[in-house]
Amino acid sequence: MATNTNLNIRIDRELKENADAFFSSLGISTSSAVTLFMRQCLREQRIPFDLRLVPTVTDIDATPASIDDSLIIKSSTPEII
Repeated sequence: MATNTNLNIRIDRELKENADAFFSSLGISTSSAVTLFMRQCLREQRIPFDLRLVPTVTDIDATPASIDDSLIIKSSTPEII
């Protein structure tokens, strides 16, 4: 049987409160959610979501020929004229 230990971290109070409420709505504790995250990391041998930097406007050559259509936010609602 596994022996439990404590993990102490510093985190923004509002973030913790929001996460506690969210996990509670799922029917699990924050401690259980952190345990699930760690187990998933070990199972997959990676962070189980993408970590990436979002390019800033200065990182992108903004000439019309170089604008990547995937970076353009398109409205899903029709414009009213």
